[in-house]
Amino acid sequence: MRGLSIERFIEQNGELGVRKLTGFLISEIDELVVLVTPAMTESTNGRDGPSYRSRLFAFLAWVATGVTYEDLGIILGCSKYSAFRAVNYVYVHIRDIVVDTYVPRAAEFGRRDFVHFPEARFVVDATLIEIERPGDRNVAAEHLSGKHRRYGVKVQVVVNSDGKCCHMSEVRVWLKKINRIFRV
Repeated sequence: MRGLSIERFIEQNGELGVRKLTGFLISEIDELVVLVTPAMTESTNGRDGPSYRSRLFAFLAWVATGVTYEDLGIILGCSKYSAFRAVNYVYVHIRDIVVDTYVPRAAEFGRRDFVHFPEARFVVDATLIEIERPGDRNVAAEHLSGKHRRYGVKVQVVVNSDGKCCHMSEVRVWLKKINRIFRV
């Protein structure tokens, strides 16, 4: 099995394959690489590995699909350990950039640590708010949650380690599987 490479994935699946897997165009991935490369180059462990572009691609694929590292390795044509190392490397190095982009400026860090995730500062959860069945059949279909077998809308909440609500999104009708954080 060869190592992780976005170039090889593009050769085998084309640009459309990248778009289907991550939800991003290659040009958008390249823009993200330019944005996060300074953060990823601050500390290195002396080991050569996949390019930052390939690592970011693996991270985006993992976030978009939610698959295990083993399945991600199969999709990307690398070992599960290569997939794990790429995702972990990107997560650790771009965490601050993600917090700056997605967490409201007024959000306060909690004074305590999360027990199982001491480096985490916030928890993000999208919650179903149950509503009565809408009268229109098409509208009802948009509001039906297959997971909960109820009609409802979604709200995303960001909570700090003290349990204080830092942000609550507007109500969303879209109940399909949400793979992305609602931008604040």
